[in-house]
Parts: sequence; C-alpha cells; structure tokens
Amino acid sequence: MIQKLFTTVLLALCISAGMGQTTKTSHRSLNRKLTIEPAIGMSLFGNDGLRFSTIIQRNTEKKLSFISHTSLSPGLMTFVREDVKQNYSYSLAQKIGIGASFYTKKMVNSYSFIAGLKYSAYSGTLQNDEIPETITTKTSSVSSEYGMMYNLKLGKGKCFFSTRVYIPLKDGIYGLGEDSSFEFGLGIRVKSKP
Repeated sequence: MIQKLFTTVLLALCISAGMGQTTKTSHRSLNRKLTIEPAIGMSLFGNDGLRFSTIIQRNTEKKLSFISHTSLSPGLMTFVREDVKQNYSYSLAQKIGIGASFYTKKMVNSYSFIAGLKYSAYSGTLQNDEIPETITTKTSSVSSEYGMMYNLKLGKGKCFFSTRVYIPLKDGIYGLGEDSSFEFGLGIRVKSKP
C-alpha cells in the first residue's frame, strides 16, 4: 500500500512539473477562485472498491475555505459465495465543511473538517438448487459521516493536479477501515467575483 501511495505522489509531482506553468498568478488571485476538482480514488486500507468524487471549494480572503464533497462508491462483492448473486451495491455521500488553505508558489494545502450524510444500498439474490423459490433481499440505510480532509493542489495555472486524503472520525477503527480514502484527479480554477 505504501508503494502505491508513493508511486501516485511521485506521478503527481511529475505531471505538475511537466504542465509548463507559464501563467503568472498571485496568491491573492488564487485565494479568490472557485475550484472544481473531479477525482477517482480508493480506500486506504484494502477495501476493494473505487470511489468517484468531486470537490467544489471556495476560498475567502483570509485563508478560510468552504468545501462541498460528493462521492459515489459502487460496491464490489467483498465476499464470494456460489449461491448469492449480488444485484447491486453502492453508497452515495454528500458532505460540506470548512477549513483553512495555505499557499506556496505552485501549490495549495487545504485542511478541512467535513460532515454530511451517506446513503448505502445493497441487493442480493439467493440462487440454490435445493430451494425451489428465488429469494431476493434489498437493504438501504442513511448514516451520518464526518471527518478530516487534506487536499493538495499542484500547479498555478487554470488547470491543476489535485490529490486528497479523507480520514473519518466516526466509528473508530471500523470507520477508518471502511470509509477512509485516497483520491486523485485534475481540477479547474473558475473565475469568481471578489
């Protein structure tokens, strides 16, 4: 896992260096921009599902940032049984939060506390020759979710590389193993009024 993380960070630095950052952008103008950052990610601790997400972040003048994080995790079958067919499994989460952003010449570091709701759904069908009828189960739940997010933006042009780590604070070790994630993607700075 450490090797994957190291390789991804190294790749991010190479992409950022190769983007040819020729646009002159001051810290003040970076500070006043809205960013949209779609990404793809994975669990930090071996859960075998992908996560598709997007962040919308607005920075104010005094390093304060407001953030909205939306994610969709299509579930992969985590246990294999010959007589159970998984029909669907997914979770959809929406979180909002507040944080602080710190700037250097080519990157922005943001630390945020985010909280929101997660909707999870699962359906499976029992397929057994010894049981004449087909049994299908469906379940869904809504739960609260909150945690800390670190977001790193590399690049000072309109487009930049974005990587983030989310660490849940709910449910202790179980929540850490289930909901923590590492995400990476590209972001766009959108002009906004001061």
